[in-house]
Amino acid sequence: MSLSRQLAAQSTALLEDSPDLASLLAVHAYRTARTKEATAGVLAAAGLPLRQRLEHTYDALSAAFSPDGHTLATVDGAGGVRLWNVIRGKIRTTLTDNSGAESVAFSPDGRTLATGEDNGGVRLWDVATGKVRASLTSPQADYVKSVAFSPDGRTVVGSGGTTAKVRLWDTATGKARTTLLSHSADVKSVMFSPDGHTLATGEDNGRVRLWDTATGKTHTTLAGSSDTRSVAFSPDGRTLATGKDNGRVRLWDTATGKVRASLASPHADGVKSVAISPDGHTLAGGGEDGTVWLWDITTGKPYTTLIGHTGDVRAVIFSPDGRTLASIGDEDGSLRLWDVAGGRNRATLTGHTAAVKSLAFSPGGSTLASGSDDGTVRLWDTTSGTGRTAMSQQNRVQAVAFGPGSRPWAGGSDNRRSMWLWSAATGRIRKPAASGESKGWVVFSPDGRTLAGDNGRNTVLAWDLATGRAHTTLMKDYEPAGPLALSPQGRTLASNTSVGTLLLWDAKTGDVRTTLPGHSGIGGTVAFSPDGRTLASGDDTGRVRLWDLTAAQHHVALTGPLIPVASTAFSPDGQTLASGSDDGTLRLWDVKTGRVRATLTGHTHRVGAVAFSPDGRTLASGDASGKARLWDVYLPHPAEAVTKVCHAVNRDLTHQEASLYLPRRSLHRVCRS
Repeated sequence: MSLSRQLAAQSTALLEDSPDLASLLAVHAYRTARTKEATAGVLAAAGLPLRQRLEHTYDALSAAFSPDGHTLATVDGAGGVRLWNVIRGKIRTTLTDNSGAESVAFSPDGRTLATGEDNGGVRLWDVATGKVRASLTSPQADYVKSVAFSPDGRTVVGSGGTTAKVRLWDTATGKARTTLLSHSADVKSVMFSPDGHTLATGEDNGRVRLWDTATGKTHTTLAGSSDTRSVAFSPDGRTLATGKDNGRVRLWDTATGKVRASLASPHADGVKSVAISPDGHTLAGGGEDGTVWLWDITTGKPYTTLIGHTGDVRAVIFSPDGRTLASIGDEDGSLRLWDVAGGRNRATLTGHTAAVKSLAFSPGGSTLASGSDDGTVRLWDTTSGTGRTAMSQQNRVQAVAFGPGSRPWAGGSDNRRSMWLWSAATGRIRKPAASGESKGWVVFSPDGRTLAGDNGRNTVLAWDLATGRAHTTLMKDYEPAGPLALSPQGRTLASNTSVGTLLLWDAKTGDVRTTLPGHSGIGGTVAFSPDGRTLASGDDTGRVRLWDLTAAQHHVALTGPLIPVASTAFSPDGQTLASGSDDGTLRLWDVKTGRVRATLTGHTHRVGAVAFSPDGRTLASGDASGKARLWDVYLPHPAEAVTKVCHAVNRDLTHQEASLYLPRRSLHRVCRS
């Protein structure tokens, strides 16, 4: 038991800086004894973004996804060319173990694989048979460091390495079409624009040239200040990203040749590789410090880091669907597959023009309703991600729900601070005669049958959606400093206060049921668990607390970054709590242990609304920019988590690691049989 807890504590301490080692220690802790700490550790390790580390006999040099994303082609240091099953992480085919291959690319139809050779030529392989279809030769022996197909598949290009020449071949005839001779330094990177009319080449001296593929002439030269390591076009071809020695990523306007944006990089030692996601929203950069960073291209801000490589990251490649990123380490030669696009982001829902304040799923989970400060309610198909405006008016929408009849409802307060209610069944907005001066804190009960809100003068107005009747209740010691929450049965109302306490009232009589002290900051979000026995509360210091309402005492403190918590919601089974923060991150907490099980990144603004689908497998989140997102949030049980961790890390403790963390114990393999 003590060893299990010790290993779990060491795993937690190493999780941020050495995630692979931390994951293995968590598995060892769980295998030793299934303590609370070990369970929390293995669940945290399973929430890391690493999908799998692929093992090469020799260091990986280059990789490319097939157009359908099911296959990954790799080239290693011995010239071996292999095709991997992306889902299983296993080698599907070995084309050759020892050749002069340096780089690799798939044709647009996925039937042909091109490898850049060390003799200056390019080989074309038949993917189905694994045989060489054609060998495209070059007059000069040279290393082809980068190879690419044109979008129509009729042309293949290879960089010139030390000869500073770039050659284009006709893939049908195997004959050279043209040679681009104007480079003044080694060419390390080549890429066609999406329309095939432009070819970008990156040189060691920092110069990037854009070539007209029809004429073979340079039409734009992008003057750099240092070594250009990699180039990448956006999906629309209007932007070119370049990675630089000085640790910055530049986004160029390909029409004018001018810098559109210069992104500050956490890579102080330089950005060695860049890639833009298929949707054009995310930029990936591999640094000389061994980390991979993801930027939001719209805001220009980095929003997550992927840690695991021990040296330069020589290449980053997005899968065609943008959900997986492959990265190759230079020093360690490892190839890693990561879950990206914000972690588990399934869809980004755009349409609102102001902050999303409330989210609710339909009983079957097929529809998501969102309410916004722009005065609209939008209904989204959770499968396709398409949406439509169901209601539009001048006042902010502060709450949405699916009420009687499983139809959407919305509520809020107008510019006169009067509460209002909208029903999709009638399409009309109603205001109760008893409405006073609301502060704008409006909430639906979890069953969608009651709308409650602050009504001014220490009163709360409750509106029965089925009968249309509304009544006010005088609340004692009523001084809320944040959103309200109704218990699942609608009998208890909760809110944080300005003095750091949490008050619970009898919703019918207004009497104070419980006062819960504990927060040191100004109160914020509150949420009841589905069974009503636990209350979650967050404040502006970033602290989240879970309260056992049966004992009226503090139950668990959730410790995370000291960033204000803006929203919380329990999963339907009550075992997971989702929290949204001012920095745009989402965290999934294990309610029993109080540990983070997953961190979801992708939002770049305050996340003010979160909601789980009825089956608990999807999380919806809305931010201050008006964007909503759908996330896959299925979380494995501990035994499943162990399997996932072992599959991802794909190794066991080394003898050196074992001697350090498991002294005087024989090394037994946990992840490998």
